[in-house]
Amino acid sequence: MHPLHGFQAPSSSNILSFNPPHSFQAPSSPKKILPQPAPKPQLITRSGPGNTRTAMQTSVRGDDKPKLAVAIDFGTTFTKAAIMALIPGYSPNIIEVRDYPSCPRDTRMVPSVLSYSADGESRGGVSFGPEAQNDLDLEGSDRVVYGRFKPKFPSGMVQPLNAPGPMRHVQELYLVMAQAMYLHIRDCYTSVIEAYPGVFFPDWEDIPVEFCFTVPAVGDPQIAGEKLKELARRAGFGSVPGHSVCADVLTEGEASAIYSLMHSKDSRGLENGKTLVVVDVGGATSDLCVLKIVDRDAAQVSLDFADPVRGQQIGSTKVNEELEQLLSQFLAGRVDDPVSWARAITSLPDVEEMKVQVCSGVQKDEDLKIGLPERAILQTGTQGASAPELSIAGLSMDDNVVKIKSDLMRRLVDTQVLGTGARGEMCLKRQLDAVIEDVMIKRPEGASAEVDRILWSGGFGSSAYVRGQLQKRLVEERDCDPQRSWAPVHSNIKGLDFSVSSDPQLCVCKGALYHWLKDRETSRPGQAESAQAQKKQKGSWWRRLFGRQKRGAGPKTAQ
Repeated sequence: MHPLHGFQAPSSSNILSFNPPHSFQAPSSPKKILPQPAPKPQLITRSGPGNTRTAMQTSVRGDDKPKLAVAIDFGTTFTKAAIMALIPGYSPNIIEVRDYPSCPRDTRMVPSVLSYSADGESRGGVSFGPEAQNDLDLEGSDRVVYGRFKPKFPSGMVQPLNAPGPMRHVQELYLVMAQAMYLHIRDCYTSVIEAYPGVFFPDWEDIPVEFCFTVPAVGDPQIAGEKLKELARRAGFGSVPGHSVCADVLTEGEASAIYSLMHSKDSRGLENGKTLVVVDVGGATSDLCVLKIVDRDAAQVSLDFADPVRGQQIGSTKVNEELEQLLSQFLAGRVDDPVSWARAITSLPDVEEMKVQVCSGVQKDEDLKIGLPERAILQTGTQGASAPELSIAGLSMDDNVVKIKSDLMRRLVDTQVLGTGARGEMCLKRQLDAVIEDVMIKRPEGASAEVDRILWSGGFGSSAYVRGQLQKRLVEERDCDPQRSWAPVHSNIKGLDFSVSSDPQLCVCKGALYHWLKDRETSRPGQAESAQAQKKQKGSWWRRLFGRQKRGAGPKTAQ
């Protein structure tokens, strides 16, 4: 048995994220395609049943050899990956990595959950994804499950979700997760070769591959990026001759902004000269990026104000943490170990489903009922039992059944979004307020202060309830009378419009791939003045762009 027994090779018939006739097709003529000057990248979406492929209309030089770029997004709740294939004679294509072990067919994400045997790795191996989630059993399990560990990266210790078991260093968990992802990505590519024998795909060991990673903007992204690259190499990324780990590690907000700008289906508010705020909120972090569009067709942007990304520890898992604190208080005097049981309850898939329903705006006013084992209940007169127990709105208990009201879950979501709880200042609305004000305060002389569009991205940020609450509040503040309201009134959002990313879940992966492609194009000889020297001295095209902005040089556009 493989030491990572949950890792399984996908079948060759169900891994592709695109389907004929819109996937790779042989050229209509067998004659050689002559090299042509590469036009500016223009994104197109191929529609069709079951098709999720995005193609970039860019000529591929005739002397190019096949190559791949792979982007991996280690999320707090889910991990994702995508592959960009550059095959001579074809437009660049993105292949979404799918069909993870134990996941439903065509699933594009795998839960960021790991399960160890109670005595470590010596018995039963390490499982990941849904198989690990299945070990979150309140009735008792010989497995120790770890999840929601991303906020601890790169230097924290992580406690189990389901038991008072041993704490593990977050780097160990990242390493195991990276090993799992590497094996699955490799097998995914092998399945592409088997499924499309008519297209020349070299074997995994024979094709150049560059692996791209992203990190949150909170904390120190540079330190986190270097540590992530180190762990990725230890996990096998770049271990094959011709494979390498990309030197540039974007923040997730940057990657999301690049994808959103280059692949928006709704062009309103994205015309040249307009200002766009990309709000990317996932499981544990919220990254906001301000862009001024110079040439949308060429994916040229200007960062005339604010930092490129402003990050906070705000996200959907913070709802779980708030609920866990309330449950631990509520269960005190009712169960033998209230802290451990509270953590185990909030880690259950049923609780996650309830939260997703609230965020989607379709939550029914029903209680979530969770039965605890009899061994957990403190009997009257038992040491530790107390009466009367603490009463908390939205929580109740009947015998051994804990009931959680949907209204409580909604209030906890509101705390993260609008700051209606005790920590009202640390919320998504206040973070967004600050960025909008930066556009006004830090703009260059003579530049417009207007924010024209807010684009929602990420699983939490793009959800119907979250963005609906924020949009409602912004519109109310925009239209209210300053003399009769205590709410902050933004004077630079008069024409504000809203839209949702065309792929809020994989936007980080795809944005990192588009960045890789753009960086490759601008680094070619003759494509940009001293492009290679610029890249060596100042980083990738996106970072060179921001470097010019920080130095205050003239028009700031990506070349």
